[in-house]
Amino acid sequence: MRADRKTTGIMLLSAFFAVMIILAVGCSIESPKSPTWDTRLSIPLISRHYDIYELIDRMAEDAISYDSLGEISISFKQNLDTLIVEAGLSIQDVSENSSHSLGAVTITTPETGNLVLNLTDYVPLAAGEVPDVGFDADMNFDPISEFESASIEEGQLILSVSNYFDLALDSLTIWIVNTANSDTIAEYLIEGGLGIGETDVDTVSLNGALISNSIGLQSRIHTPGGTLLSTSDKYLQVELRFADGLTVSSAVAQVPPQEKNYSSSVELNEIHQLTNAMISAGQIDINVLNSSPLGVDVNIEIPQVTLSGLPLRISGSVPGSGQSSFSRNIAGYVVAPDTEGQSMILDISLAAHLHGSGGTTVAVSASDQFTVETELTGVQFSQADGIFAPTELEIDPVLASLDVPDGFDGVTLTDAVVLLEIYSEAGIPISVDMELNGDGGQFLHTAADLIPGSPDNAGVTHLVISDITELINPLPVEILISGIATAGDGVTPGTVYAGSRVWGQVEIKSPLKFAIGETVIEGDVNSTGIDQGHMDDLSERLLSGDIYGTVTNHLPFGAEVELFLGGDSSSLYSSPQLTVGPVMVSSGVINSSGLVVDAIESDFVIHLSEEDLDIIENETLYIGQRLNLPGTDGQIVNIVNTDYLEIEAYIELITRLGDKSD
Repeated sequence: MRADRKTTGIMLLSAFFAVMIILAVGCSIESPKSPTWDTRLSIPLISRHYDIYELIDRMAEDAISYDSLGEISISFKQNLDTLIVEAGLSIQDVSENSSHSLGAVTITTPETGNLVLNLTDYVPLAAGEVPDVGFDADMNFDPISEFESASIEEGQLILSVSNYFDLALDSLTIWIVNTANSDTIAEYLIEGGLGIGETDVDTVSLNGALISNSIGLQSRIHTPGGTLLSTSDKYLQVELRFADGLTVSSAVAQVPPQEKNYSSSVELNEIHQLTNAMISAGQIDINVLNSSPLGVDVNIEIPQVTLSGLPLRISGSVPGSGQSSFSRNIAGYVVAPDTEGQSMILDISLAAHLHGSGGTTVAVSASDQFTVETELTGVQFSQADGIFAPTELEIDPVLASLDVPDGFDGVTLTDAVVLLEIYSEAGIPISVDMELNGDGGQFLHTAADLIPGSPDNAGVTHLVISDITELINPLPVEILISGIATAGDGVTPGTVYAGSRVWGQVEIKSPLKFAIGETVIEGDVNSTGIDQGHMDDLSERLLSGDIYGTVTNHLPFGAEVELFLGGDSSSLYSSPQLTVGPVMVSSGVINSSGLVVDAIESDFVIHLSEEDLDIIENETLYIGQRLNLPGTDGQIVNIVNTDYLEIEAYIELITRLGDKSD
C-alpha cells in the first residue's frame, strides 16, 4: 500500500504505525511462549463543527422564515476620532566577556598496525606432533607517528586475530600495552578460543586511556595440540587499528582540521524590556583571543540581530596564541533579544574552524581557551517592542445621531448590545475608558484593553456590552461619545511605530428573532485512507469493534444526526455499507431570554458486528453525515453567532497482541 495515498479526510498514520510496530514486537523466531494482552486502536471518522453561519447558509430559501420586519438585526454606528501614538527608544552601551574551553580535540587516526606471531618461535615439534601446551607471545608494534602521547577522551581500538597455526586454540587472551611501562591499554579475551583458519574481530573502548606512541602486544595462548609436519609456515596474524573519530583531552599529536562551536550571551541592561526593535544607529565590536596553538577561522553569528531576515554574521581569522578584532555598523538591523526573567539576552554563536597542525605534532589541551569580548555601543531604535510607562491621550468627543427606523420610536430593545470595534496600529497595550451620553440623560460607561497591531496589520478589538438599559431606554436621538486612551501599562511589552493610529466605531445593535422550518442537510463527504498491508494479521487478532460518538448541540432547537460509511462515495447516501443513527439530541439549555446558555451532548455507542467490521477493509473509507433539523414549529427563537452543532465519532478496535496460540 502506498504511504502517500491522498484522501480528503483524516489520514490514520498514527493508528496503523502503532499496529505495525506492535505486531513486529509480537513476533520473534524461536522465542519462548509470549504473554498476550489486549489493546485498543482508534480510527477517527468525523470531527465536524457547524457554526450558525454555515447552518443558515445551508438552510437558505424556504427553510428559513424571517420576522415581519424582514431584518435580522437593527443597528446604529458611529466612527471614533483617530488617535496618533508615537514613542522612541535607545539603550545603554553594554560590554560582556566570555571564555570557552577548546574541549575534546580530534586527532589524526594512526595507521593500522600488523603483527605476525610465528608458531616456530613458541612451540616445539616432536615426531610431527604438537603437545597440549600454553605459551606467552609478546611483540611490539611499529611506533605511532601520528602522536607522541594522547589522553583519550573518546575512542575505540579494533583488534582482528586470524589463526593460521593449523592448530585449534582453546584459549586466547591479548593485552595491548604501553611498552615503556607495560600499562594495559586494552584487553581482549576471545571466548572459546579460535579454530583453525578462523578470524575474530573485537572492539574495546579507549575512553580515559593514556597512550604513548610505543605500544606492544602481550598474549597468553593455549592449544590442545595436534599433528603438524612443519611449524615454519604457521602463524597467528594480528591487526590493530584505531577507529575513526579519536578525540583527546590532551595530546602531543597531529591535529586535522576540525570544527568547534561555542556560544555566549550579552545582557541588555535597560529599564525597558525590549522584545523587538529596528536599529537606526549603533555598532558592535567583538574581540576574540585564542590561547590554543592552532590558527582558526571564526564565523560569529547573533541570531537575534537580523537584516532582511538573516542573522548578523561576522567572519575572520584568529592566529594561534593570538587575537583578532571585528566591528560592524548595525544601522538598519532588527534586534529581537530573548527574554529570561527581567533580562534581555543576545546570543553570540562562535563557529571555529581549526586549521589543523599540517602533519606536525603540536601540544593541544581541552582546557585551551577562546575568549570573546563583546561591546554594543550607540544603539538607537526607529521602532521598538518593549514596556512603556502609561501615557494618557484624549479621545476627541463625537456626536452620533441615531436614525431610528419607522415604528421603533419609543420601543424598548431588551436584547440590544453595544459593540465596540477598535483598530490599533500601535503594538503597545492601550486601554480606553469611554462614556456614551444620550440627549435625554441616558448614560453608559465602558472600558476595554485593545489588541496590539502594526501599521501593516492593525489589531482589532471587539467588545460586547450587554447591560445597556440606562443608555437605550428610551432610545436617545443623539449620543455624545468621549473618553481617554492610556498607551502603555508599565508592565506588558509592546511595539511602538512612528505615526501609529488608533481608530474605530461604536455600534448599538439589537438582534431580531425568527422561526425555522424543518430542514434536512447533507454534509460534506470525508474520507480516511486505511493501509491494508497488515490487515490480514490485524483481522486475525481483532476481538471486537465499536463506534463511539458525541453530538453537541448549542442550538435553540433539537436535531437528528445520521452517519453513512462505505467504500463508494458515489452511492454513500443511497447505499452505504453501514448507517449509524439517527442519533437524537435535544436543544441547548435556553435561558429566560430565549438564548442558548449551554450545550447539550448526546453520546452514542454502536457495537459493530462481524459483517459491520468489513468497513475497515476499504482502502478508502468514506464518511457522510445527514442532519435533520425539525425546526421550531412556528415558535420564535433567538439565534446568535455563538450557536453551533458538533459531531465527533471514531471506531475503536480491540485487538489481542502477543502469542497467537493464546
